[in-house]
Amino acid sequence: MKTPITRRDALRLSLVTATGVALGGSLASCSSPSGSGAGGEGGSGGILRFALTDSGQGEVLDPALVKYSSEIIYCGQIYDSLTRSDANFQVQPSLATDWEANDDGTEWTFHLREGVVFHDGSPFTANDVAFSVTRILDPALGSQSYARLAPSMDPEGVTVVDDHTITFTLKRPDSLLPNALSERSCKIVKDGTEEFTVETAVGTGPFKITSWTPGQQWELAKNEDYWEAGLPYLDGVKAVVLAEQATKLQSLRSGQFDIVDAIGFTSAAQVEGDEKVALVSMENRSCWTFAMDTRMAPFNEDPRIAQAMKLAQDRDLMVQTAFLGFGTTTADVPVASESPFYPSSLDGSQNIEKAKELLAEAGYPDGIDIELNTTAESAGMLDIATTLQEVVKPAGIRIQIKQHSGAAYWDNAYRKTAMFQDYINARHPVDMLTLFYVSDADLNYTGIQDAELDALVAEVLATPDEEARTPIIQQAMERVASEFSYAMPAFSSATWATGTNVNGLELSNTDMAVFKEIRLS
Repeated sequence: MKTPITRRDALRLSLVTATGVALGGSLASCSSPSGSGAGGEGGSGGILRFALTDSGQGEVLDPALVKYSSEIIYCGQIYDSLTRSDANFQVQPSLATDWEANDDGTEWTFHLREGVVFHDGSPFTANDVAFSVTRILDPALGSQSYARLAPSMDPEGVTVVDDHTITFTLKRPDSLLPNALSERSCKIVKDGTEEFTVETAVGTGPFKITSWTPGQQWELAKNEDYWEAGLPYLDGVKAVVLAEQATKLQSLRSGQFDIVDAIGFTSAAQVEGDEKVALVSMENRSCWTFAMDTRMAPFNEDPRIAQAMKLAQDRDLMVQTAFLGFGTTTADVPVASESPFYPSSLDGSQNIEKAKELLAEAGYPDGIDIELNTTAESAGMLDIATTLQEVVKPAGIRIQIKQHSGAAYWDNAYRKTAMFQDYINARHPVDMLTLFYVSDADLNYTGIQDAELDALVAEVLATPDEEARTPIIQQAMERVASEFSYAMPAFSSATWATGTNVNGLELSNTDMAVFKEIRLS
């Protein structure tokens, strides 16, 4: 169920939809993606000044390897994919105009858009697609999309038919290949690109990179030859990393920046009625995740420790406290409870007594001390962490929060400590499963390998009918809830802030934000 709203009026006047009218209801009622229209339609030209928080020294310009929000955003403006996935995970054309499969889903043919050029003026052809996909299929590259694509195809199955046609011959049926190719790490790069620098990172996207200092700043310039007529409207983007959430919002209000990335709901409430600020939201964009790595103590001792943590969550209270009610609960699965893929059998109710019982059976009758790594520099993370700390106390789970700076967290704590946090951008449920759960997933945070889940994912991919896939996905989610050591209490909306001179910002599950239709007034 959707959690009731407790502070509906606090944000309603400052939230705007793609049509440019103020929302009359809750943040959760905002359809996605949303656009800011507070400043009117605006005109073409101008440099967008952008401040963001989630960044690090390990940033790259290779779209196959993105992990920080900063690089996801700029790579999303520099490069295009064959397909695009909309807010409802329906696939739309991009560099591919159309596609078809054979009867059993083991061969897919994609027809490519003609007249597209890279930023250096070279033509986009099927050779670029073949190069981009085959490099992802190389395990040595380390792309997040490897675990999704490699079970379905080998490099030998990629065939260039002609300049604007490519065929993928698969090892197994894959009814959702067009969805997989819309993933952020499946962007198309120029054939033969070996190093990704400001000079060589050329894409077909609406903007080209002109300056880049990892973890500090980046600049984009308009692609005058972009294939979507009339776009982009902006002349460019200048982005600066600001570590402090408060500093970021103050800089927006003072006019130093036009847009800032995700802000917390408390901050959003504080700017209610502020004539200088508009808010743009996307419903159920972030799946809040506490990962418990079963390869590290104490979670390598007994699976009942992680099970106790999951049972001790008060999901409704966590949404009300951390997100001011603007969220949707989930019972430890990467789909929101209102999703058609959510199993009706799941019960996410808090069960303190059962959690205590499991801890005692695991050898901790007097409770357990667990360190949770987090950061305050990504909006909402510390809020949900401290709320978890409180709600699990009655079960005897004593969480010590270890707080890191933003860059230090993503570089040194994320995936390197026994319990850490992530906010996972929503994807198609099967893409969630292949990225975070299957045995060879690059982002399998828990270290758990489950052959039954792997088989269910393969069954989903072999089922071409969407209606027939749904109960199989639900069965996979039931398996996830019972067997994996992810505590997932809720999804929340993503909320960005803009100046009232900004119109046309689109938030995206794939690229986080789309700048090509922004106008400044």
